[in-house]
Amino acid sequence: MKKRARQVYGTHIGFAGRGEMLPNPTPTANRSDVRLSVGHPRFALPLQWSDLRVAPGQDMQETFRAIVETMGGEFRTKTSIHGQYPSD
Repeated sequence: MKKRARQVYGTHIGFAGRGEMLPNPTPTANRSDVRLSVGHPRFALPLQWSDLRVAPGQDMQETFRAIVETMGGEFRTKTSIHGQYPSD
């Protein structure tokens, strides 16, 4: 009965990958003419995606996939490890 229940309903597990911020080689803060509701100017921090920033995320997803498949599970994700860099 347990085996049949597992086949029908399965089990869901979740992983959370954490990383660290890599220093930006061109650290700049652009002051905008836009003001916040409290009157302070809004600062824009331009984000530049590079392979050094994307590779750790790809490695985490590949590691999670290997763990799940080694346990005999099916790996499903809403995000792709291939494709464009995230949008700003």
